[in-house]
Amino acid sequence: MQKNKPFDGDIHRPRSGDDLGRELRGRGSSQGEVRSMGPMPHPDFDPLSYILAHPETDFSDLDPVRHFAARPGTTLPPPLSSLFPGLDLHPYHASKSDSNLSEHDACTTKQSRRFALAETVSFAHNGNRYELKAPPAEAFRDRILSGEGFVFYKHPHGFWTCMRILNKAMHELRERLGTNTVSERELCNGAARLAWQLLENTPFRNLFIHNFMHDLAGYVRSPLRGNVWRGVAFKGYPTLDGRLFVFPDQDAENNDICRQQLDAFAECIAPSEELIDGTVMKRWVVSGGIKEFPTWIRDNPVAVVGPVWFSSLGSRMRLADFTLIRIAHTDSFAARFDILRRIRAFLDEKSGRKHPPVVLFHCGGSLACWLIFRLFPKYPRSLLLDFGQALLAWLLDEPWYGLTWKEIYLKAMIENMGLENLYRELAGPHYEPWLESAAEAIP
Repeated sequence: MQKNKPFDGDIHRPRSGDDLGRELRGRGSSQGEVRSMGPMPHPDFDPLSYILAHPETDFSDLDPVRHFAARPGTTLPPPLSSLFPGLDLHPYHASKSDSNLSEHDACTTKQSRRFALAETVSFAHNGNRYELKAPPAEAFRDRILSGEGFVFYKHPHGFWTCMRILNKAMHELRERLGTNTVSERELCNGAARLAWQLLENTPFRNLFIHNFMHDLAGYVRSPLRGNVWRGVAFKGYPTLDGRLFVFPDQDAENNDICRQQLDAFAECIAPSEELIDGTVMKRWVVSGGIKEFPTWIRDNPVAVVGPVWFSSLGSRMRLADFTLIRIAHTDSFAARFDILRRIRAFLDEKSGRKHPPVVLFHCGGSLACWLIFRLFPKYPRSLLLDFGQALLAWLLDEPWYGLTWKEIYLKAMIENMGLENLYRELAGPHYEPWLESAAEAIP
């Protein structure tokens, strides 16, 4: 084995002993290295792969690390993915569809104003009934202006896709391990390693970085309590037809992916839980329900967790105290502890003032959820709001990637949010051509 590599004491030291731990981990490894490598004794030694590579041995009461160390010359185990060559985790939100969403979901500016009103989507699964409630925009305003701490976080459609993938990988591992039982944490993180290896070059891969999905799987089962709105979504934006999933021709009755997502949901969330429609922020920017949002937070210290182009948001919203906590455009999961540290520094500095600090998140719903769970218990008077892509309503001229919901609702957003003057000032004589091209800029 290579030297100077980390030993993950969280899992293996109690079973393997400090001496063996020091032998395997080497010296000088940073905590960041430990987090990035995953819960393995060594980056070249996956204990679950070792167990599977030695089917003749019963590891029920035997530590694979000690088994390996006691046999000099034993071959290191192969990557987990090599033991599952035919496993297809299907890393997509939905099956392929012939539906043209831009045409199917098109609506007029007047029709889009309906999204400012209260609405409830009700659905049944496995004999239980669930509701996703979209409150009126006025209810959100009242929470912001109350002077109390308030949280909005969500489990977006990408999270349920990853839970479906994780469940499938855990099932495959559990079947292969047989009587060689391991803890749920080891199984969960082993499944995440398997998914990481199999999902190369897919947009979901980085959610399976060490311990991230394990943490989220715990959070979804034990939600935050207090002045908290908890969102759930199985699609990326609101639609007039009120459907639950991405495509109008797919649901849990006729599609395995949809059914497996609801299976994962029902395993984690009780029917009695109060849930908010996870697309509610987009409902409000499309309808103009929160056009006055900048005035609601004008006296608060405000931070945005997002990419560099959010640096102009403070001036566009005319905020007196604005901070950008800059992150990478994509795949910030590996930097989550550094992002958390910087948000805490902002909250430490701004807490205790007359108006509570506000943190707006544009970093992916799952990462925002992870951050909020670690922030709210320590900063209960803060406003922690996962705006997600809805925050782009004030930045529609920036060169961010094309999105279907932007194509559908861009003109409605500008008119309903009262932002035409802002964009005319920015675009000058090119406003009309920009408006037409921006509404069609889908790659």
